[in-house]
Amino acid sequence: MFSNEDQVKAIGLMSQNELCLAELYNVYAGKFPEAGEFWRKMAKEEEGHARILKNFQEGLKIGELVSRDRVFSSNVYESITYIKGKIAEAREKPLTLKDALVIGDLLESSFLEEAYFRVVAGDSSRFRSGIISLVQDTERHKALLKDMLQCLI
Repeated sequence: MFSNEDQVKAIGLMSQNELCLAELYNVYAGKFPEAGEFWRKMAKEEEGHARILKNFQEGLKIGELVSRDRVFSSNVYESITYIKGKIAEAREKPLTLKDALVIGDLLESSFLEEAYFRVVAGDSSRFRSGIISLVQDTERHKALLKDMLQCLI
């Protein structure tokens, strides 16, 4: 069994993970001006995901949402650490647009991007609209990244 408090913490970390992903995409926007608008839009949407997850965290705290499946904070920390490493690499080392797109695709397809769909449940319209937004944005991000990769081949 796991505590609601553990889930509240894990979802807070998931929100931080989304902010790290937004930071990475903003670094890519600066590094690849020819695709800057693409990366900035992705970053803005990741910031929106972080806000949605913060709302989920608050929903758990007040009992509006319930925990469904456990997320381990250690897994989220690993993802945050990985993304921060990619941010440092992007700032310090040569990187191609293709490399950035592959990394973005890997991150958008990660277990963590899928986990928030299973972590909490609720009947509120705020929760349902948040989940719909997360699902649609993530699927669109994966498709956009794959399409851009195809254009480079």
